[in-house]
Amino acid sequence: MSERDYYNNLLLEVKNLRNYGLSDEYVFDELITKGYSEEEINWAFGQPDETFQNEEEDFDENFQEQGDYFTEVGNISTEQMIYEKVEEIVDTLIDEKWEELVKEVKKIIVFKERIEKKLERTRNDFDILNDDFLKMRNNFEIRINQCNKNIDTAIDLLSGVKLVGIKVIPEFVECVSSLR
Repeated sequence: MSERDYYNNLLLEVKNLRNYGLSDEYVFDELITKGYSEEEINWAFGQPDETFQNEEEDFDENFQEQGDYFTEVGNISTEQMIYEKVEEIVDTLIDEKWEELVKEVKKIIVFKERIEKKLERTRNDFDILNDDFLKMRNNFEIRINQCNKNIDTAIDLLSGVKLVGIKVIPEFVECVSSLR
C-alpha cells in the first residue's frame, strides 16, 4: 500500500467514525488500536472537512477494501457504542476512586494499629506505675509501723529512764552525799 493510500485510509476511517457520532477521543482510541501513531491521528484530525469531501472519490476504492470493517461497525448501533464508551469511562473512574479509597482505608488501618499499640503501651505503663505505687504504699505502711514500734520502744525506755531518775538518782545522790 502506498503512503498516499495509507493516509487516505486514515482520513476515511476518521470520517466514517465521526459520521457514526463518535467523539474524537473514542476515534483516537479506536485508531490507536488499529496501529496508527499519535502523530498520524493528530494530522488526520487537523485536516479540514473539505479534504474529506475532495478526497471522497479516492476513498471509494479503499472503502470497498475496508467495507467489512465498517459494515461490522455499522451493525453496532451508535447508542450501543456510546453506552459501551460511557461504561468504560465509568468503570475507569470507579476503579480510580476505588484505588484511592483502598489507599485511604489502608492509611486509616495503619493509623488505628499505631494508636492501639500506643494505647497498649500506655496501659502497660499505667499498670506498672500502679503496681509500683501499691508496692511503695505497702513499704511506706511497713516503715510507719516500724517507726511506731520504735517510738513505743523509745517511750518504754524513756519511762524506764524516768523511773531511774525518780527512784535511783535520789538514792545515788544520798549515797554520794554520805561519802563526803
